Amino acid sequence: MKIAIWGLGTIGGSVEILLRGRSDMSVKRIFTRHAPAGFAALDSSREAILQDPEIDTVVETLGGVEPAHTWLCEALRAGKNVVTANKAVVAAHYRELAELAAEHGAAFRFTAAVGGGVPWLPNLESLKSADPVDALGGIMNATCNLIISRMIRNGLSFADALAAAQEEGYAERDPSADIDGLDARRKLLISANTAFDCVLPEERIPVFGIRHLQPEDLKAAAEMGCTVRLSNRAFRTKDGRIRLLTAPAFVPMTDPEAAVWNSGCRIWCRGVRGGLYSFGGVASGPLTTALSVVRDLRDIAEKAPEKPVFYQKEFTPAVPDDRGWLTRWYVRDAAGSRVTDPRDTAEFTQALTARLAAGEAVFAALIGETDL
Repeated sequence: MKIAIWGLGTIGGSVEILLRGRSDMSVKRIFTRHAPAGFAALDSSREAILQDPEIDTVVETLGGVEPAHTWLCEALRAGKNVVTANKAVVAAHYRELAELAAEHGAAFRFTAAVGGGVPWLPNLESLKSADPVDALGGIMNATCNLIISRMIRNGLSFADALAAAQEEGYAERDPSADIDGLDARRKLLISANTAFDCVLPEERIPVFGIRHLQPEDLKAAAEMGCTVRLSNRAFRTKDGRIRLLTAPAFVPMTDPEAAVWNSGCRIWCRGVRGGLYSFGGVASGPLTTALSVVRDLRDIAEKAPEKPVFYQKEFTPAVPDDRGWLTRWYVRDAAGSRVTDPRDTAEFTQALTARLAAGEAVFAALIGETDL
């Protein structure tokens, strides 16, 4: 297997290092504007990579939606396999990229995009082939879990816990994707699409983060025998509706998610016949993310010419529908804190979204078991 890498940051650089000396796959070209010291002089133009007949696989670690989306489409149209760690582009252009891969006989894999340290998506792909999955969720964002852990165990304020996570490289300089729940929502979307063989619109999934989390909220959770986690939930009802939510949750201390601290994650799914399956692991740092990329490369090489195009075979358009899903919430705003009576989730999340968009510093957390 001859490979080209687009982007030589921490992840792309780690992939290049892991592939050194392998006999079954090698890096022929690298497209990067700033090559770190110590890397082979393999710099090349993007066009040269697309036109090189020896290169059968492109690894994309650029991040962001554009130009990654355009370039990946070009690679797939050229018949080249694609492996990416870029959850943003996969969430935004899920169906297009998969259908291009199928049309041009290429593989499209992105294990590193969701829980790469587990790895989650290949396990989900395997499980659902034997036991239909009707629910999934869990802790999918290590940065938020680390911040919450530091606030609870070290008594840090939210601002100090965030600053420490940024200094250690867990949080970006602009931490919005993490602390506003957007990263977790993208991972939920990709997981739900895979589990339910559908294509869901990212912007229709309600999302709330931990930006306004305060020590008093952690105290309120403890008084209820709970802790706080940023938790994902998705399930398919008996009548076929798909319900999804990314939000902080008051998790009972008896729940497995309560035992996940620091940069750990726990992702679970529920099979119709087998019940609950649970997966845990460390955060997807540069090395674990790169290892997931290499694992995808190996899977493509082993399954050629069959080539695993995707983690699913159907792409039925679907829209989240949380109407009729009754949930209770802890809410703290300028008027103080309270626990709501059971509320229609769709109505509650729409109202909460509007308040946050208007600039209100509201913190809300779902109350109850996390595995539905």
